[in-house]
Amino acid sequence: MPCEGNFVHIQFNLDGISLPEVDMSSEELDILRGFVEDDDALSAFVNPMGSKLDSITTKIDAAIEDADDQNLKSKLNDFKVQVASFKTHTDRLSGVVGGEGGLPDISGVAGMASSFAAAKSMLAGPGAAVEDNFSQMFGSISGGGSIVVDEAIDIMNIVANTSNISEAENMLDTAINGLCVAESNDIDRYTEAEEYINKLNVGRRIISMNQSTDFNKVIGELVTKPELQVSIQNIPKPEIPNIDDVTSGFKFPEIPNLPEIPEL
Repeated sequence: MPCEGNFVHIQFNLDGISLPEVDMSSEELDILRGFVEDDDALSAFVNPMGSKLDSITTKIDAAIEDADDQNLKSKLNDFKVQVASFKTHTDRLSGVVGGEGGLPDISGVAGMASSFAAAKSMLAGPGAAVEDNFSQMFGSISGGGSIVVDEAIDIMNIVANTSNISEAENMLDTAINGLCVAESNDIDRYTEAEEYINKLNVGRRIISMNQSTDFNKVIGELVTKPELQVSIQNIPKPEIPNIDDVTSGFKFPEIPNLPEIPEL
C-alpha cells in the first residue's frame, strides 16, 4: 500500500571528516555544473542523423496523403514505422535520449566499445597493428549510417514522383531493409562485445582463483580442467628484485660534524 508523510533525515556528524580535493579547472567545473543543474542535460547532445530522418518522415506523410493505392499507403506506413524506430535508435546512440527497452545509453555503449577495443588490443599482443574495434557499435550515426539514410532520402524522392506503384513498393522495401539492417548491426555488435568481455572476465577469474593462496585456490582447483591448471601453473611469475641488488651502491648520507656545546 502507498505510504504518506515526510521522512526526517539526520545527517552524519562531520567532525573529523574531510573530502579529497579534485584537481579540475574552473572551465571544466562550469561545464559539469551546467549538466547537473540543467533539467534537460541531454539537450547538450545532437543526433547527426536527426534532421535527415525528420525530413524523410515529412516526405512520407505527404506521400501518404497523396497516395490513392491502399497497398502503397500501407507500405509507406511501414516505412514510417521503420524510420521512427531508426530515429529512436540513433537518438539513443547520440545521447539525445537515455537507454530504454533494455538497451544502454551513450555512456553504456561507449564504455562497452572502449572495453572491447582495449581487450582486443591486449590479446593481439605487443606490437600488433592498431585495429578499430570501437566504431562498430555506432555504425548508424557514422559513415555507414549516413549512407543508408541518404539512400532512404533518394528512394523517398523517387517514390514521391513515380506513378509505378510496384516499383515504389519495391524501393520502399529496400529502404526499410537498409535502416533495419543498420539498426540491428549496432545492437548485434554490442551483444557480441558484451559476450567477448564476459568470456575474458571468466578467463581472468579462473587464472586469479588458481593463483590465489586463499579459499579461491581450493574452488579454482576443484572446477578447473587439469590441462588448464597446468597452463596456469606455467604462467611466469613476476620476479621479485633481490634486496641486495636494490641497495647495492647505496650510502647513507654523511652527517656533518656538529659544533661542540660548551660546558656550563
